Parts: sequence; structure tokens; C-alpha cells
Amino acid sequence: MTGSVAERVGRASVLTACVQAANVWSAPGLTHEERWQRVAGLHGKVALAHLVHEGRLLSLADFADGLSGQLIGLMPAKLREEWDDIPLIGEDGLGGPAADLLLENLAPSATAEQVAEWNWQSLSAEKVQGWLYHRLLASGSDE
Repeated sequence: MTGSVAERVGRASVLTACVQAANVWSAPGLTHEERWQRVAGLHGKVALAHLVHEGRLLSLADFADGLSGQLIGLMPAKLREEWDDIPLIGEDGLGGPAADLLLENLAPSATAEQVAEWNWQSLSAEKVQGWLYHRLLASGSDE
């Protein structure tokens, strides 16, 4: 699959949306309304991926229920990898492996608690910045 829709619903984008939703769902200090509003926004990305890759829509209720389970349960089958069986939420909020995945794709200087405040545009911008930084390092020159 190629094109802009494919890029918007690729593995990295969907994985980030799922883990960020679990991060928001488990973040302290958010009101019930704030939590649902942010999770609903992230759900759109994941629901579109399910529609594009599997021809079915993942409901918001199923998405919210899945946040307390494993990442693999929220990923479309075509985007899953064998190590996606990590728990999303642990005893004290976002689970360790899930937090590692989130921060691996975003700013290493931010904590999961700080990232819980970010909207999708901020997450996307951070991912682009990280990609560009790694590309610059890979070039091996100052130019």
C-alpha cells in the first residue's frame, strides 16, 4: 500500500497512537472528560488503520477496553509483530515496555507523564523531528 492514507495508518503511527492512548488512560490528574476526549482523538487513527487493513472498524468502546490489555489486541493483524504481546498498563500507570516503546518513538528527554499531555499534532511533530535527527546522524557528515 502506498500514499498518504497508508502513511497515516502505518505500524509506527498506529503503535504510537495505541501506546499514547494507554498512557493518557492511566495518567493521573486528568478529569474523566479530558481522558475520554484525548483517547477518542487517538482512537481515530487506530480505527482508520483497522478499516484500511482489515475492512472493519474498531469501536471506541472496544479500543478503550483494550487499553488495559496487551498492545497486540489493539493493532490490526497486518501490522502486528511477535513482540506486541506487551501489557499496555501496569500497576503504576503505563507499563514499562509500553513506556519504552512510546519514548523510543518520541523524545528521550520527555517522561511518559509529560507525553500524556501531548496532542496528536505534537506526537507527529516529535516523530518527524526524531526521524530527521536519526537521518542526520546516519549521514556521518556535518553537511
